[in-house]
Amino acid sequence: MILVNAAHAKGLPGRKTDVADAAWLCQLGECGLLKASFVPPEPIRHLRDLTRYRSCLTAERTREVQRLEKELEDAGIKLSSVATDIMGVSGRAMLTALIDGERDVHTLAEMAKARMRPKIPTLVEAVTGNFSEHHAFLCRLHLERIDHLTAAIDELSVRTEEEMLPFGRQLELLQTIPGVGRGVAEAILAETGGDMARLRPPVTWPREPGSAPATTSPQADTNPADADTGTDGWGPRWAPPPWPPPAPARPPTSAPATTGSCPAWARSRPWSPSNTRS
Repeated sequence: MILVNAAHAKGLPGRKTDVADAAWLCQLGECGLLKASFVPPEPIRHLRDLTRYRSCLTAERTREVQRLEKELEDAGIKLSSVATDIMGVSGRAMLTALIDGERDVHTLAEMAKARMRPKIPTLVEAVTGNFSEHHAFLCRLHLERIDHLTAAIDELSVRTEEEMLPFGRQLELLQTIPGVGRGVAEAILAETGGDMARLRPPVTWPREPGSAPATTSPQADTNPADADTGTDGWGPRWAPPPWPPPAPARPPTSAPATTGSCPAWARSRPWSPSNTRS
């Protein structure tokens, strides 16, 4: 039993029934026209569940922070214009004080920590608004939701680290790529299983006539006959149009055949569409 991509066995619209579909799939399988999809082993499937669910929770946490920021904007609190992260230590302390009923802007601004201390005069203006009990109720719900999502993400991260112990060497190598951190490396390993040979080989770009053959495609190197037919093992190669395009045909410079009624001015000058008269 194999798992097949439905797009590879797509039937005609309006003529696809369960019986006809089963017969068509059976015929394709007998002829060897179905390609089995990659089904990773059970440990890799576990990693996929963990990393994909963690990505969903991280996206949901970001949306919840945006809802909290929108609620602050509705109350006239411009905390995000001063603090890079409103969920940082300073921002969280101010939000907690606002929810608890603190309305003195100078007291709120003095809760700034570390690099936020020089911004206290700006913070005084940023936290000046109309924060009511209604905003406090909604902000409290947002903070509770954010804390719940953060705890779930941390728990998933701990579980993922335990499942990634057999792939320690691969994780170290992936993190040497610029821009690839621990989380991205874990997602790559979960999706590929650490075996890139299962992925489809790259298709080479079309070559100009007379250029050296490309060596990035295994099919082009192992099958010399493909070089004559212009294929790379995946079908006919697309030929780009010539560039620059050929110049359009120029009109003849000699005078065309004339009759006795042709005027003298037409016989004395080279023929062109602009000097012909009806």
